[in-house]
Amino acid sequence: MNEPAIFRDAIRAVAFGDGATARRIHDDLDEAAHERLFAFAIAVMSVCIEHRFAEDATHEAFRAFANEMREDFRDADPPPKPLAVEVVLRGFAGEDHLLDEIPVEDQTVLRYPLIRKIVADDPELQAGFDGVLDQAEALLEAWAEQEP
Repeated sequence: MNEPAIFRDAIRAVAFGDGATARRIHDDLDEAAHERLFAFAIAVMSVCIEHRFAEDATHEAFRAFANEMREDFRDADPPPKPLAVEVVLRGFAGEDHLLDEIPVEDQTVLRYPLIRKIVADDPELQAGFDGVLDQAEALLEAWAEQEP
């Protein structure tokens, strides 16, 4: 199995709203691969968040985005909690102490909707999504080098 290619396909499916493909790939992975895909998704989410909020990383921008997500994903099961979205965004912006206030489950369910919304809202990211995946892979490598 070419895991990096499979992970890229899974996250590309998430980013472009192809839930059936994302679920099929997800269902075919074993537990260890799920953990590695989770790490890759977090790296992709990081790249997307950095891109989306490069010009305006204020609390107001995060709050507005969280409210947009609430509206965009109102029919999701479960729908994203705006406070959780805002806290995750603020956590990525350096206020990581806030993440202790939100249950981990509320944080982890946001990774795919955050990626989906940010990509859906940005034609530049859509056109250059392979570059996002490349950046995420480089980020994962940097994180691995930092581990003791």
